Amino acid sequence: MALAHEEALELIDATSGVRRHLIDGVTLGEPLHVVLSPDGRRLALISRDEKVRWIDAKSGQVLSISEPLGQEPSLLAWHPLSQQVVVSSDFRLWLWDGKGPLVRLPSPRGQVKSVAFSASGDRLSVGSHWGITSIGLVEQRKLHEPAGTLNAPSPDGRRALIVDGTESPATMISLGRNRFCMSFPTNVTDT
Repeated sequence: MALAHEEALELIDATSGVRRHLIDGVTLGEPLHVVLSPDGRRLALISRDEKVRWIDAKSGQVLSISEPLGQEPSLLAWHPLSQQVVVSSDFRLWLWDGKGPLVRLPSPRGQVKSVAFSASGDRLSVGSHWGITSIGLVEQRKLHEPAGTLNAPSPDGRRALIVDGTESPATMISLGRNRFCMSFPTNVTDT
């Protein structure tokens, strides 16, 4: 388990609860967010110094550091099947494999609020104030971008909930087929 805060990154044994490593936050550029890789061997960390770091989850050693993004990152997610992470700032997205340069992905409309990969890893769903943008990672282009104001991609990246802020019902859409799934009433009262 990993806990990131501005002062440090703590690596804790999930079984025993014993702290394995405490890495000084200054060394890591003041950590903002950390995620564990699907295989459990690496951590990806974003920091105020606008860089992404890969860290060995067992030893705490920094394995790789990206070039600066040019703005403070806000979100981070591991690809479910490969050794890549997606990093976002308020309005931009990058894909990084821990070795080469950061790859800029198409930007969604509006400020990025959430990111989720599809289970197959071929799509990235990005939630923003304007809706869910589905990005094809093979062709690195936008596949779908409906309008909306409050939204949330499902964990598998296949569906999204869109609420447009009016009296109309919330809508669940399928991002893979760009079609309507179901509608939910917005005015629900307890009985």
